[in-house]
Amino acid sequence: MLRLINTLTISYLVAVIVSTYAKVEYDIVETSSGLVRGRLDQYKSTKYYSYKGIPYAESPTGSLRFQPPVPKQPWTGVYNATQYGPVCPQSVWRYKREQMSEDCLVLNIFVPVTNNSDKLLPVVVNIHGGGFRTLSGDSQYIYGPELLLQKLVIFISVNFSETATGNAGLKDVILSLKWICKNIDKFNGDKNKITLMGHSSGASLIHYLMLTKKTTNLFQQVILISGSALNQRVLSRYPTEIALQLAHELGIQTDSIDTSTILKTLTEIDPFEISDSDGKLVLANETALQTLSLFVPNIEISSSHSILAEHPKFIVKEGLPQNVRVLTGINSMEGFYMYPRIMKRFEELQFIHQNKQILIPSDIEYPLNSRNSIELGDLIFKFYFKNDSRITHYNSDRLIEYISDIIYVYNVDLWTRIHKLRRESRELYFYEFEFDGALNWAKLMYDIQKPGVSHADELGYLFLTNITKNIIDSIDGRTRKILNTMLEFTTNFVKYG
Repeated sequence: MLRLINTLTISYLVAVIVSTYAKVEYDIVETSSGLVRGRLDQYKSTKYYSYKGIPYAESPTGSLRFQPPVPKQPWTGVYNATQYGPVCPQSVWRYKREQMSEDCLVLNIFVPVTNNSDKLLPVVVNIHGGGFRTLSGDSQYIYGPELLLQKLVIFISVNFSETATGNAGLKDVILSLKWICKNIDKFNGDKNKITLMGHSSGASLIHYLMLTKKTTNLFQQVILISGSALNQRVLSRYPTEIALQLAHELGIQTDSIDTSTILKTLTEIDPFEISDSDGKLVLANETALQTLSLFVPNIEISSSHSILAEHPKFIVKEGLPQNVRVLTGINSMEGFYMYPRIMKRFEELQFIHQNKQILIPSDIEYPLNSRNSIELGDLIFKFYFKNDSRITHYNSDRLIEYISDIIYVYNVDLWTRIHKLRRESRELYFYEFEFDGALNWAKLMYDIQKPGVSHADELGYLFLTNITKNIIDSIDGRTRKILNTMLEFTTNFVKYG
């Protein structure tokens, strides 16, 4: 009788445990790095497995800081990939410091459940934006993958180093792509149908990956949203000087010691001190018209590790080493997200008519106050402000148009025109997004009430973002139609090219 009671008691406890955890289903995948545990999740009627925070590189700490990434050594046991990994150290945006770590080189894989488990799925690898300074591959703010998963594509997001010199972020992403190509078939993905997708600086980073032979066979297509490698803001012309400025901000004596000693000292400093100092330098150098990122890609001395050995414009003209299919586009008023900032600092703009050379793009290096510089400044001012003698609240829309062109539209238009002139170029599709609706992310984020379509507005039609996820079920029919069109348009390119 006692044995029966004990048996019943044990059976009851087992039943309680099973019922408690029955709602969570796990999946273990064997990768080249080791076993990875993911979990089954669901959005509406779409079930999918998520594998989060999978490390693809060793922690870039100590002597590995600022160096090319080192592949992750295989682990023993099962890696628990049910939580996002750390965010790379950064001085802006809204992540808490406890969410950050230098050991942040991880990727996240989301695999929709399909009726045909034998058919390999096309893969989207998303490279986040953020000006090479901020954001992450997680879904806390922008990159919720659920909408794309409904279209039965695998979605992968990648973390890479920021506020770091030597094209570290580019090299991180290349290593992550090698890991993906080696392992994606274990997740039911097709390594021959990999599309890189990036917005803003993420698009610029991907364009850089098209300019190097080191990415051969790592991807077949790209989606470049509002960005390219020809954007003058994403190529550092003076990387050594900027590194010395950072060292000085950190209290390192830069006059009497060589750069190798400075670099060694930087590897010993707390990473949060470095990111905070980077933030201070950015604030000290930005203007009402432009925010800056200091540690962006740069031209390197040619070596076995170098990614970019000449100016991107020359490589584009010569022909891209990675001649893949391209989907690229812009928004109708890219600079609109700057509107609140411009209104806040409008007094600074009152003096532009006295020194119109400020309007000249930074990659046009006319000597200040030279005849060419003065004449070009006058021409730019007249082109945008017509017969107005100064910038006012009444013509501020023209200022937004100038910012849109100078930061985003011109560089995208330029590289696509050059690309199309080459006969051997693969297919290139160009679009303009001009829908002003309920899911326009940037306008919601920055509380912009004026009509127009800003930089980053289309993200609400591709991702389940922090702002749009609570309103997406109640949007009007017109917005719903555009949402479905954007998702279909994007994933059709991913699937069929």
